[in-house]
Amino acid sequence: MATAKLYDFSGTYKGTLDLPEALFGVPVNKAVLYDAVRQFLANQRTGTAKTKERSEVNYSTKKPWRQKGTGRARAHSVAAGCASSDGYSWRAPCRLP
Repeated sequence: MATAKLYDFSGTYKGTLDLPEALFGVPVNKAVLYDAVRQFLANQRTGTAKTKERSEVNYSTKKPWRQKGTGRARAHSVAAGCASSDGYSWRAPCRLP
């Protein structure tokens, strides 16, 4: 029969305790023990990884229109200068009064 040492909260030895043979007398299944420990440790993870939501994405890398046949200038992405609101990729100088 399996026995265990018994201690109180202050750490002093109180004696031995007989453990039930049905629970502690069986051989250890290492595969099941490994899976249980691995699952426990995986659940202790913080899990802070995330992907951006739709509102957090700035631009896409998809071409806004095809390369040839539209009559428009070649464009790589909507972040390019030809896709800006005024159609210019450079800033026009301001006029002084």
